[in-house]
Amino acid sequence: MCIDDFQSTLHAIFQDPPRRDISWAAILKLLDAAEITYRDSGDRILIVVHTKTVPWRSVLFRNGRAYATRDIVEEIRYSLLLAGIEPGV
Repeated sequence: MCIDDFQSTLHAIFQDPPRRDISWAAILKLLDAAEITYRDSGDRILIVVHTKTVPWRSVLFRNGRAYATRDIVEEIRYSLLLAGIEPGV
């Protein structure tokens, strides 16, 4: 998988204001393609991004939802930025 295959998901994550219609399946596929470490434990997802100084960790809660909330989209956006990933133009 290549990150370029997920440009539509990337663009959706980086839209402002944050969208609420991004599925968890699309988000997890994007994290796989971006080679970002995460652990899916049902309703909780731990994301780990290794930066130059310290690792960034974030725990996201699905709460049984099929789509990410706006707060979670912002958290994923921040994690992607730390990993150096932004949508192409």
